[in-house]
Amino acid sequence: MNIELCKPVLLQLRDGRVFICAGTAELECWAELYDPVKGVFGRRILSDAIGYPFPSSCFQWTDQQVMIYYHSWVYDKQEFYHLSIRALGGEDKEHNKPSLLLYNMVEKTWDVFADNLLAPLYQMRRRNLVYVGGDILFIIDYATCWFVYDLSSKKEVEKIKLDIECDPYDAGEVVLEAFYAGTNVMESASWVFYLFLNNTHDHHNALRYAKVGVVQAKGGDYVATLLMSGVLRVGLYSDIYM
Repeated sequence: MNIELCKPVLLQLRDGRVFICAGTAELECWAELYDPVKGVFGRRILSDAIGYPFPSSCFQWTDQQVMIYYHSWVYDKQEFYHLSIRALGGEDKEHNKPSLLLYNMVEKTWDVFADNLLAPLYQMRRRNLVYVGGDILFIIDYATCWFVYDLSSKKEVEKIKLDIECDPYDAGEVVLEAFYAGTNVMESASWVFYLFLNNTHDHHNALRYAKVGVVQAKGGDYVATLLMSGVLRVGLYSDIYM
């Protein structure tokens, strides 16, 4: 990398390159494109209007465009250093919104695509925004409750309930990672996802996993079905890292 990055989000593009987006200690956002064939990093600079430096999710929408999700799209650098803003801990509460930024990798242009995404229950290090093709984006923060966001209308269109066994002390059951098992190049009406969750009884040496199928019915409703689930066991931390 050309510079030291903080909390980077990496995305493998359809052409084999890797898009990297992160922040720096100077409250500026940076992006880089890594070409594994040439072994070269190409530095890109985000707009100065970006005042919150740490993205938490990213996906490729078209061959030329990527979407970057921020928990907060709040202020420009000049506003950040204003005393009244600093007194609030560096946050403009009025504009602190979960937002999608659209970046055109060819034209090197940035736009705020949407700032009306549903916020998580608490500030997550990473959100599971899973793009499946067309204009459909799944937001899978919690195992029992998912949301479908339509990128064309820029609004939430469906709330999906999943019948899955959860931690009795955690009604929502945070999903650590969610993956789509298909391609997002073609549109579809059925999808298969894999979820990874904490294992209540042994969260140090095991992960719970689930395979979930989702179908969009003719009427437009989304139906989720648990296809299989289990526990993925790994070795002790000391055995792996020491």
